[in-house]
Amino acid sequence: MKKLQKKDINFFSLKELKNKKSELYNNTIEWLLHMKEESDGKAGPSFSRWIKKNLMREHPFDTYIIVEREYNRIIGIGSILPDDQSVGKELKIPGIWIGGIYIKKEDRGRGAGSLLVQHLISRIQEASKNNNTIIRVNLFAHNPIAQHIYKKLGFIKIDDLTVYRDGFNCEVYYRKL
Repeated sequence: MKKLQKKDINFFSLKELKNKKSELYNNTIEWLLHMKEESDGKAGPSFSRWIKKNLMREHPFDTYIIVEREYNRIIGIGSILPDDQSVGKELKIPGIWIGGIYIKKEDRGRGAGSLLVQHLISRIQEASKNNNTIIRVNLFAHNPIAQHIYKKLGFIKIDDLTVYRDGFNCEVYYRKL
């Protein structure tokens, strides 16, 4: 499959789609509720449980889906959250969190993850009036692809800080906007 560029995709806010009673919203929820755990381990061991829990919870932030324009097909999802798996609260780390990043297995390696994270960052920048807003990202240490994406986008690993979640040591990364 070809590498994706901004012109190849659309991003949609789940909150906006829900308010419009959109068919795309219904399709997204259906996909998420029937999602099977990834057998390759790259999505994290409990991604479907995490996304269902966070989608059902009311918070002032949002979840975005990435859709390939040519086929009008959902290829991934990501969220902006007040905290990710309570890591911020537990470790007393301030900031806004990006979590629940998931790209369908068949679309990985096409640049969708980078495009999605860039979109989430731009949404945070648009909503933020303070240039010192801190975005903190919780990463599973066993996923070198996600680590590479975050590092490429300017996120910095907090040295000597790991958190054990769902059977894995997670590294915490941050980036100041």
